[in-house]
Amino acid sequence: MMKRVSIILINYNSWKDTIECINSINESTYKLYNIIVVDNCSTDDSCEKIESYLNGSRYEINNNYYKNNLKFSICEYLNGEFLKTFEEETKNSIVFIKNKKNDGFSKGNNIRNKIF
Repeated sequence: MMKRVSIILINYNSWKDTIECINSINESTYKLYNIIVVDNCSTDDSCEKIESYLNGSRYEINNNYYKNNLKFSICEYLNGEFLKTFEEETKNSIVFIKNKKNDGFSKGNNIRNKIF
């Protein structure tokens, strides 16, 4: 019996790496997963690029084209609270959390505990 897993990606000013990682996960033969992307208050256009990608935009990165085909939810997180609620997703989904404060890598990973 396959177990469902959650994969947490922390993004900070590195939207290209995050999109490449999502696509790499999508190519996995293991299919019972969800991806939680936490943007740790990036100061570049990472949130806009990732959100655009999740909405179906194609990006060329290192001569490869990437397009998302998973359903997703976008949430904003500030001072320990989600500013928008969302329903728990089923397998093969992405939850994109826009952290409004950069509390570091560890705290970004622990936001997941507030979701599931």
